[in-house]
Amino acid sequence: YHPLGGGTPESPLAGEIILADDSGTAFCRAWCWRNSETTKIQESTKRALVNLDILPPASSEEGEAAAAFAADCMREYCGATVAVHRLCAAAPSFSL
Repeated sequence: YHPLGGGTPESPLAGEIILADDSGTAFCRAWCWRNSETTKIQESTKRALVNLDILPPASSEEGEAAAAFAADCMREYCGATVAVHRLCAAAPSFSL
């Protein structure tokens, strides 16, 4: 794992939840809130996936509004084409 902003590479702790690629390089750790230098968005970025976690006491409606606001901002300020997908127990995955 290469910390965002640089610094000494780190090894995730045993049992820690991480996101990693097929080579085993961790690109997000600490319950997935610590993003890495490897995956930061830059001017050259062409595609990005942005997650928005909605937890209680926020409602599903508040989550949907927050996702719509974030999508609108990405369209307006980044010129992005945006697709919003909601993951839940009934829909635990999506395909790009």
